Amino acid sequence: MRLIRFHKNYFLEVSSPGAERPLKKEKDFLNAIGKNVYIKTYEPILDEKEFEGILTSFDGEEVTLEVRIKTRKKTIVIPFEKVAKARLAITFS
Repeated sequence: MRLIRFHKNYFLEVSSPGAERPLKKEKDFLNAIGKNVYIKTYEPILDEKEFEGILTSFDGEEVTLEVRIKTRKKTIVIPFEKVAKARLAITFS
């Protein structure tokens, strides 16, 4: 983010969606395949409403994530219409 001060009390703030950019359109999901994402659903799926993992596929109707639970990997399939919010997620290794 870059902040520029003008004369008097005017400020111009320039920013971008950043590293955790939202995924809104189907094209955004397709471009995020292979990346770490965070998804929040409208209703629970497998007793959870929040998921974070690698987006492995998207066919327009279902979002497939590979999530890590402790030392195991699990595949979660989420119906696209149940996705409330989705964004890229940063991982720190």
